[in-house]
Amino acid sequence: MNEQETLIKTFWEKVMSPVRMKDIAHDRAPLDNAYSGTRTAFESDHDRILFSTPFRRLIDKTQVFPLEKKYDTIRRRLTHSYEVSSLARSFGNDLVFNSPELFPETICPQRNIPVVLATIGLVHDMGNPPFGHEGESAIQYWFRCRVEKDPEFFKGFSEQQQQDFLKFEGNAQTVRIVSHLQVLNDLYGLNLSLGTLSALLKYVVPSHKVDKKADLAKGKFGYFASERAVIEQIESYTQLIEQRNPLTYIMEACDDIAYSVLDIEDAVKKGVVSYADIISYLKSANEEKEDEYISEVINRTSKDYGNYSGIEELSYHELNDIAMVKFRVYAINTLMQSARQAFVDNYTAILKGNFKQDLLKVCGASRLSEVLKTFCFRHIYRNRDVLGLELQGFNTITGLLDIFWDAINDCEDKRDLASPYSKYVFERISENYRRVFRHSVDLAELPESYCRMQLMTDMLAGMTDTYAVTTYEDLLKRKK
Repeated sequence: MNEQETLIKTFWEKVMSPVRMKDIAHDRAPLDNAYSGTRTAFESDHDRILFSTPFRRLIDKTQVFPLEKKYDTIRRRLTHSYEVSSLARSFGNDLVFNSPELFPETICPQRNIPVVLATIGLVHDMGNPPFGHEGESAIQYWFRCRVEKDPEFFKGFSEQQQQDFLKFEGNAQTVRIVSHLQVLNDLYGLNLSLGTLSALLKYVVPSHKVDKKADLAKGKFGYFASERAVIEQIESYTQLIEQRNPLTYIMEACDDIAYSVLDIEDAVKKGVVSYADIISYLKSANEEKEDEYISEVINRTSKDYGNYSGIEELSYHELNDIAMVKFRVYAINTLMQSARQAFVDNYTAILKGNFKQDLLKVCGASRLSEVLKTFCFRHIYRNRDVLGLELQGFNTITGLLDIFWDAINDCEDKRDLASPYSKYVFERISENYRRVFRHSVDLAELPESYCRMQLMTDMLAGMTDTYAVTTYEDLLKRKK
């Protein structure tokens, strides 16, 4: 066995750890057979995510267009997550069958690499609050305003504990959900394998170590102070110390490909932009600097469009839909193949932790990816209707935070003497979240105020768009 083969074997046998948190706590070998049997440990992880309540809630969480009622085919977070999962699984299948030298046979790569990728594709947005990234911004804004009004608001908090809320992050909430909040019959959450947990950790630093200039951090963090013990176990078993799991790069690329292409398809469906708009934009970008990947997508899509445009039975809307399907197929295929080559080209650097870029930024189709994202930002995400609904979501979330914060403090400080309204609001919080909160307070490892804040953000992040709106309306009405 040469040096490269030894590196690969040693690396993956640690990273693909089937050990679960509960196994560690009870000092026992994994209950699941790691690489054989009806289901491997990683296939079990996939099913635990798929059947979980937080995953189902994604059906009513915003992808781009909040509270969409008119067009029932517009993507929600659930649809987006299924699509990212499908792309990631396909990426994995391509690698393990066409580049088998990348993985040791001891981890049964043909079976386990694609399913881990499919799993982290499913789970990657599970911690996002309602109304997409605007929900994260609303939570961050609420805490900033509290600190401005009361400089002692975070009294007794460490720097990380403060930044957990000031930079509230949906990715960190995902780790919290799967490791603690989704209570089955204990406090281990979904009790996923450490290999899967490692792969779903999109950002590997805590909130107080965020570097906005770092290529991978992007101003984001991977976990809260409350999940530090989980991260230490992951690092201990996988030996990835503030280093990304290689599979995370693949999922991130598939996520970027999915939203940059499919958000355009949704916008065309809603009439925000047209097929002609995106092709015109690509052609304009190509005139500035010709790019073979952009040219390929334009030429293949335009050729098919020309073939279909001569069919008299097709209406304008049908032709537009068909054209966008073709555009989607060619754009995704081009980006996927290019990202796959980038992964192979940078494989050794990725294993050694020396690769600090996104696959889509270093691949041949990087300019195609960049142009598509710029189009989305300029012509879709800044659309007036989208901004208006985001504003509604922002006001709903900040309003709910006001109500829940007052009620939690009233109930915890006064107990039976709390107001009937506070008791009503407190009882609206999930029993799971309250159980985890009480356990955290009893452990006394974190400031009690931190635990109260997490109880509030756990409740808010777990809401769907519709539930957030209806809950806010109900609580306002009962307050009068």
